[in-house]
Amino acid sequence: MLLLKNIYSKIKNLFKDIDAIHRQKAIEDMEWEVQELKHIFALATMGNFIGMPSAPLPITFEMLPDMHEEFAIMLSKINTAHSPLSDHFSKLDVT
Repeated sequence: MLLLKNIYSKIKNLFKDIDAIHRQKAIEDMEWEVQELKHIFALATMGNFIGMPSAPLPITFEMLPDMHEEFAIMLSKINTAHSPLSDHFSKLDVT
């Protein structure tokens, strides 16, 4: 009976560990997706600075004080603009 309880507790701990790993991976994927959506929002609102059609310029200028984070995101994307695969490899933690 003790052996059965020991096996049961080990299997239970294994499933708890697997659950924690999957939850962490889901959180990381969601955080990456939020960053990408912020980048898309920044391009949609400030695309006129790089020649893309976007929101009218007065609306963009009114939003500028609230969009300092989007500017930082756009500047960080410049590093991977010439090599888009590097952004995907950084998501995969490939060293």
